[in-house]
Amino acid sequence: MSIAISETTTVDVDRPETWPEATSEWAMRRATELAGTAQCTPDLPGLDECEDGFRLTFGDARLLAYHCTRLLAHETETIRTEGCWTRL
Repeated sequence: MSIAISETTTVDVDRPETWPEATSEWAMRRATELAGTAQCTPDLPGLDECEDGFRLTFGDARLLAYHCTRLLAHETETIRTEGCWTRL
């Protein structure tokens, strides 16, 4: 697969209109193949095996992504009362 993307291209993973054509085509093909096979994303078959091929579809583009974790009420309370620390 040959992908020509400028090094200055930035792909916003939350905005498919910024995805390279190869990425969009790959994602649509996989979505069609996997439709109805699982109720949750982690349960989808073969995710680890296809990751390298998916990454190649981005070429040299930089990826823009955000990560957010939702805390449950008891987790928030624990942080308030005990602070934020890692259990070893």
